Amino acid sequence: MRRPTAALGGMILGSLLVVTSACQTKPEARPVQPEAELKYKQAVLDQDVAVTDQLCRNQCLLHVNQMYASLNHADPKKIKETMREMQSKHGHIISLNWIPVKTGSGTPGSSPSAGAPAAPGGTTVPSGPGAGAAGSSGNAGVPGASGASSAPSGAGTSPSASSGEIVSGKLSKELAKSAQPYIEEAKKAASQGKTYQSPNFTVADKPYFVLNVPAPDKKSSVVAVVRQHILQEVSNHQRKNLRLQSFHSDKSRWKIESVDTDTLRSKRVTHPDDHEGTSHYERHDVVVQFNRPPSEAELSRIRTQIGATKVKLIGNTYIITARSLEAKQLMDYFRKRQDVRFAEPHYIYETNDLSRGTKPLSWFFDWWPGSRSDNSGRTRSGAGEQAAEQPDVIPNDVLFNKYQWNLPITNTLRGWNFNKGTQDVKVAIVDTGADVNHEDLKGQLIEGYNVLDPTAQPMDDVGHGTHVAGIIGAQVNNGLGVAGMTWYNKIMPVKALDSSGVGSTYAVAQGIIWATDHGAKVINLSLGNYASSDFLHDAIKYAYDRDVVLIAASGNDNTERPGYPAAYPEVFAVAATDSSNGRASFSNYGDYIDVAAPGVSIASTYPQNQYAALSGTSMACPHVTALAALLRSANPSLKNTEVMELMRQTATDIGDKGRDTSFGYGLINVDKAVEAALGRGPVQAGLPGTKPAPVAP
Repeated sequence: MRRPTAALGGMILGSLLVVTSACQTKPEARPVQPEAELKYKQAVLDQDVAVTDQLCRNQCLLHVNQMYASLNHADPKKIKETMREMQSKHGHIISLNWIPVKTGSGTPGSSPSAGAPAAPGGTTVPSGPGAGAAGSSGNAGVPGASGASSAPSGAGTSPSASSGEIVSGKLSKELAKSAQPYIEEAKKAASQGKTYQSPNFTVADKPYFVLNVPAPDKKSSVVAVVRQHILQEVSNHQRKNLRLQSFHSDKSRWKIESVDTDTLRSKRVTHPDDHEGTSHYERHDVVVQFNRPPSEAELSRIRTQIGATKVKLIGNTYIITARSLEAKQLMDYFRKRQDVRFAEPHYIYETNDLSRGTKPLSWFFDWWPGSRSDNSGRTRSGAGEQAAEQPDVIPNDVLFNKYQWNLPITNTLRGWNFNKGTQDVKVAIVDTGADVNHEDLKGQLIEGYNVLDPTAQPMDDVGHGTHVAGIIGAQVNNGLGVAGMTWYNKIMPVKALDSSGVGSTYAVAQGIIWATDHGAKVINLSLGNYASSDFLHDAIKYAYDRDVVLIAASGNDNTERPGYPAAYPEVFAVAATDSSNGRASFSNYGDYIDVAAPGVSIASTYPQNQYAALSGTSMACPHVTALAALLRSANPSLKNTEVMELMRQTATDIGDKGRDTSFGYGLINVDKAVEAALGRGPVQAGLPGTKPAPVAP
């Protein structure tokens, strides 16, 4: 949120947010040179892919162990039916081979990684990056490696099966040939009752690995061949959001013009550093608001004069598409009229969710280890320096202990002693939609809206919205995947961004208005651009005036230039931090930043019952959204301005003393904020000091 006295700049919305980094420099003095920034961003991308690889392997181990629990001396028909059912829910598991283990058999084979922690059922999981079979590399087979060509995995041969084995699923000939050596190693491990994981290998540039999981009684074992297409998806996704490739390499769907935000002059974007201050809009569109609605006759004359092919109306604002005139010509036409309030480009909003962290992946596995015996909840940050009156609430979600550093560092676990959310406070996510069938989001999602196709579900075809949804409200204590920050708040997915992670001003504004009209009390906006839009701002003010808390990501270009919607005075702006409470080095900063939250390699839900680690202020934003939902759940009488002020005043100061441009008021502190909402602690709801509602300049 920019202070009312500050000038408003411009920026286009994007569907993903970027993570912030600790930098105290002035806007003219960038912390790193462009080439170094490229290297940092590539390192974070590699880190996210590597962590996602480990998440996938852990989940596959869990799924097979859960399958064992449902078998219990089942007959062959039941075993095969159970394996097929698991594959139907987890399409990345290409084949399953149930192997009876003969008593006393033993063939030399691979042993599990030394020191790996036990998973349910007595199996082991990797203890660090690249863990698996001896000599394996967690990054082997990451997209880009070469491999043999492959036929569709649905057709081909079953893995070679011996007498008594039960096989579900088929491999293509090329895949079967490449997987065979690893399958043999897996069977050797099975004969010894040991877990096995192969390194990644590629077939037709697609990464795979082979897994063996012995039954708890060691009398049988399951060998699985797993396709890790999620690694390619995360890599491609983050290349866009980290701006490692120019804006929208595929311009076939959108007639896009990249321009300097201040001048609207065309700008060639050939380097990620060029994205700073760059906006994008649809070339032949204009957004117009009249002082009074034009008559049908007047609108018809306008259409004829400019050669309009399409006219959309939302509220009292028109989006007009011309056959040949471009945006600047259309704006000149309308700005000459006396009855026009504003005429502006039809801006495009894009995803913004990849960080440029500098820490090696190893920090991830050292942070808040699951072997820790005490529940003191002390963290490495100032947020946990004071002794806790209440122990941390530790969830049983299997990926929590090892991967969710973001929850203890924000004192979320301790805050759960006081409030875990309520179904009455609805949270809307205006994004790419959400995977409405994800097993870790079951019961957490309510009816949403697809702005792009109102007849369809708001199904996520990118992954970003599903990831944001999981950070806020993945099921807690269900023994699966990750834990969300709220236990009971319902999530309303609103799809305003398309399959490329891009959406228009119209779609985003419509999504905000729809969510407001359907009862959302908090709205998450993990998207942004550098152009201020009157059209979008009107939608923001519509929600704000109806007591909605709007939370937005600051952006991922490591610039002090204000991004929108985060810099609007009605919006709460979020920067991103890493596990050491430093500003994520790619995160935007400035005097409009309200608070900071974790945004580097955040583990969360991903489409098709998978999990991924993503970075960006897009990931930081939903942490603050979840906190706002917890505060409104703890004290329903709080106004939106009071919720925002409580989050500021209870934040942990982690930068320069007092408010600063990198972290705003500091890192969110869930425990302290929820206590304050309940009328406890030194900061309390309703005390003098709450800022008045901002006034747009």
